[in-house]
Amino acid sequence: MKWVLGIIAVIVLAIYGYVRLHVYSQTFQFRMTMTVSTPEGEKSASSVIAVYLPGKLGGSAAYGISRGTTYGIAPILDLGRYRTLIAALTSRAGDPEANRLSPKGNVRGKDIDWLVAGAYGMSYDAIDVSKAWRGGKQELREDRYPQIIWVPPNAQVPNLARALHPASIPKVIGAEVQITSITIEPTRDPLIERMSDAPEWVKIIRRQQANKPGYLTSPDVFTLQLEAVETARPAANH
Repeated sequence: MKWVLGIIAVIVLAIYGYVRLHVYSQTFQFRMTMTVSTPEGEKSASSVIAVYLPGKLGGSAAYGISRGTTYGIAPILDLGRYRTLIAALTSRAGDPEANRLSPKGNVRGKDIDWLVAGAYGMSYDAIDVSKAWRGGKQELREDRYPQIIWVPPNAQVPNLARALHPASIPKVIGAEVQITSITIEPTRDPLIERMSDAPEWVKIIRRQQANKPGYLTSPDVFTLQLEAVETARPAANH
């Protein structure tokens, strides 16, 4: 009987080791930096993000079908009197008013897994994560930007947060506020998944999603979810 249990233990350990090795080899860690021009000069925010990419993404980047797993905190830029701009980790549709303001009628942006695959020229049917590690710093084209979210002054997030197309930012926020670049670059810098000194609007989202899991699901109304800002985890302390 003991030898049977021993064999089972070896098999379990082998499977666990294989899964751990696979996840490690298929995970890409990078620093994303968003730079924005403002009347007070250029401002930038950056953060370290990690994404697990399966061998095949499947679905379509245009519809946001995503099979990767993203960890970290989104670049969150304090614009002073213009409040806050976020290069989101995930993307959601459902902002009809912003779509009407957008010259291109699309405010969705890319989820991180599709963004990375596209930036480093990977085939969506045969993901090679080592290609991203070798690819160095990349400046994203506008059509590969993550979803851009604006938290306006005095907003009660997530109710008044807006998803904006980059081209409509000057019209909505201010004539001299524009994204000048978003870059990604491989890094081994420490990964932080949850803000320790979070602003009040992030605490509001944490409480809402902890108290009512899954309630932010309307396809017709944009709402800012925790997954767009940081690795979502059950909140014990707010």
